[in-house]
Amino acid sequence: MTRAVVAICVLLSGCASGGGGDTELGGGGRAGGSFRREDRVFIGESNEITGIAASQRMVFATTRDALLILDKQFGSWSPPVTVLDGYPGGPVSAMAADPIDDGVWIGTLGGIVYYRPQLDVLTTAVVAGIPAAILFDARDPLAGAYVGSAAGWSLVTRTGNVTPVQGAFLPPPSARVQSSNLNDVYREYPALQNFLPTMLRDEQLQSWPVTTGTKAPGSSEVWVGTRGNGVYRVDPLFNRAEHFPFGLLDEGIGALAAAADGIWMAGLGTGSSARSGITFASSDLRRWRWVEGSLSRPFRGARAYDLSVRARAAWVATDRGVVRVETQNENNARVWSLGNGLPDDRALSLATSSDGAWVGTARGLVFITDSLNRRSAPRSAVSATLAAGTAVRALLLTGDTLWIGSDAGLLVMASGDSGPHRPSAAAAESRLRRPITALARSDSEVVVATTDDLVRISAYDGQIIPRYQAVSLAQLRGITAVAMDSSTIWVAGRGGLLVITRDAGVPRFLTAPGDLPGEAYDVLLTRDYAWVATRTGLARITRLRDGTPR
Repeated sequence: MTRAVVAICVLLSGCASGGGGDTELGGGGRAGGSFRREDRVFIGESNEITGIAASQRMVFATTRDALLILDKQFGSWSPPVTVLDGYPGGPVSAMAADPIDDGVWIGTLGGIVYYRPQLDVLTTAVVAGIPAAILFDARDPLAGAYVGSAAGWSLVTRTGNVTPVQGAFLPPPSARVQSSNLNDVYREYPALQNFLPTMLRDEQLQSWPVTTGTKAPGSSEVWVGTRGNGVYRVDPLFNRAEHFPFGLLDEGIGALAAAADGIWMAGLGTGSSARSGITFASSDLRRWRWVEGSLSRPFRGARAYDLSVRARAAWVATDRGVVRVETQNENNARVWSLGNGLPDDRALSLATSSDGAWVGTARGLVFITDSLNRRSAPRSAVSATLAAGTAVRALLLTGDTLWIGSDAGLLVMASGDSGPHRPSAAAAESRLRRPITALARSDSEVVVATTDDLVRISAYDGQIIPRYQAVSLAQLRGITAVAMDSSTIWVAGRGGLLVITRDAGVPRFLTAPGDLPGEAYDVLLTRDYAWVATRTGLARITRLRDGTPR
């Protein structure tokens, strides 16, 4: 028996990719860390489906760089298996559900991948040629998968052993078990090919091309993947389809906002499918929603800088104006820009209240009065411009006071003030007269970020709080966002993420790329997780009891 180069990643206890023989990588963490896989979850653009397979209970779908897993029984997703977990990514040449263990086999340009979700085990093996067919022997399903390519056939076991197989020793046609593909589905249900474009239309009546499909074993249920709109379950007997979105519409994330049971994300407008909008994810990542806005697609190609969700309204500050969209009715979307009241198309920051939103732009600050019943975006809803000509990059509303981070430094405005003014703290602290990039508050403290420094201010008396002596911000290479709670301060930048304990001022740095998949643009803290918006997607980081990352 010959044995190919094999890597076995045991994700339950952690893994990293390997080679040069049979290798089991444990020790409690993935490559570059000592944490469990669920402690650091990374999710990217997931609407382009490259392969799909269905077992008795699971549906497996592949994207450019991840394997997605859906529990059919509950209609809920699991965290994806990504390139950071050992999944090789890239094009998929063949795909099959394992007939006995709810696992999946995937043919890639680098060989064959086997993943078993019950044990969270990923096995990769190199075979001759590019896999074009995967089949099993009904007489001996425990033997493994027979993988065929232009170079011949190989038997690959679930532990990664590879044995060349001559054609005469393949299972006879009557004993072969294979997952169906899209052509098989169309042969069994010939009318489906004509009905699918109508069945897969979204609320704006756009239909999405089918890229891959399969029939679930033991039923008439069909699962299809699309180019641009993720995964659908299709009933070919009654011509009905159900959408199961997962992951991001966009390649990266520019801004985050909290929801009662999860988070909202706004994109960078750079996705490969030219789709963009806001995305909801439940905290456990099992439920997802995509909101693109009305037929005009107001988010398409727009880079989000800030996001605020209040009641049913989501406000998004973008480089093409500010968008207000109903989260339960995406057709109700309004856009304000230079043409209808904003002092500049570049909306950089937001602070919402019960009657509207403060919007900071590249050339001043305005207030937009909200109306749930209005479907247009009238100029009359926009106030006169304050701090005219000044870029307003951060806004924080605390009680009746609006904190304003601008290129002219820190400004404040209380209810009844005629306009913004410098706080008393700015007279004694020169750093508060520099350009401000981010603001955050928790309990009695406000943190003000310049491009390369932090200033802590007492929210009660406006006095400067002494700086942390052991903290260096240089490795961030510019501060893009700040978040804080009662125990920690999280500072995002192009170089990664700095976490500081508030009581002792002890720093911990997460690098990008490395600990994070890309430079960080925003960070949101919840009790159990820190959510980080990065250039290449979303990072969910589990927090310890003291608030620091696991």
